[in-house]
Amino acid sequence: MGWQEYFSLSLMMFLEFAIWGAWAPVLASHLVGPLKMSGKQTGWIYATLWLGCIVAPFFGGQIADRWIATEWFLAAAHLIGGVILLMASRKTTFLGLFGLMGIYALLYAPTLALVNSLMFSHLTDPDAQAGTIRVWGTIGWIVAGLGLALWRRMGDSEMQGSDALRLAGILSLVMGIFCFFLPHTPPPDQPGNPMAFLEAFKLLGDTNFLIFLVISFVVTTELQFYYVPTAPFLEDIGVKRKNVSAVMTLAQFAEIIAMAVLLDWSMKTLGVRWTMVIGVVAWPMRYVIFAMMKPRWLVISSLTFHGLG
Repeated sequence: MGWQEYFSLSLMMFLEFAIWGAWAPVLASHLVGPLKMSGKQTGWIYATLWLGCIVAPFFGGQIADRWIATEWFLAAAHLIGGVILLMASRKTTFLGLFGLMGIYALLYAPTLALVNSLMFSHLTDPDAQAGTIRVWGTIGWIVAGLGLALWRRMGDSEMQGSDALRLAGILSLVMGIFCFFLPHTPPPDQPGNPMAFLEAFKLLGDTNFLIFLVISFVVTTELQFYYVPTAPFLEDIGVKRKNVSAVMTLAQFAEIIAMAVLLDWSMKTLGVRWTMVIGVVAWPMRYVIFAMMKPRWLVISSLTFHGLG
């Protein structure tokens, strides 16, 4: 793989996760703050993406797998999605925002799998190259958070609409245009079985896999408790709203360090099982510290536990 492809795939990952990172960590503070939405309404707006991820494999992946090149699908999804996000940034009612975020989720959710599919289609040494490209997604999330904090320092626009959604919309439009320049990835000559996911249910007969799946399900439910209330919580303990997005990037900085330094050491020294145990325990430990609410430096520092999970 040449440097042009490496650059192209890395920038793809950077933008893909910068879009998500621009709005997901901080939108809740806008919803329950200036827009005065309830916790239930805020939860439903965030749930649109997860509902989209359930539905997406039934249409997004099949379209790219059978009819059009992956980069064309990504371009269309992000360009339309960018317009939807900009429209959503001006909505102040629950139904209006919920409807637009639902449409956006159906566009964005398939791209999470397709950027990985496109990346692996062009790697010559996946074991050595995939990690160095995927880490740019985490960097994109960090840059989006820092960029939003800088935007907020330059002027208070929060009462006029969600600046987080506006930034995400702009990034989505940039991503849509950039997708036209991604390596050409046509549909395979022999498309896979559209119901292949049903074969995965056979794996549940393996007790070890079933236990792993149950643990994974419980652990990942914690993500919603992190993304939705953390921004308002940080404001409650004294972090200024304009700084929240920057403060929350501590989690992604920790993630990069964990992947680059700690993971290899832990796998070799402790093994896979204990490495997973540490990751699983890190997230509930963060919530224990959150519950203490002070000292503030310790609560903020506990954000780094997100990167260990």
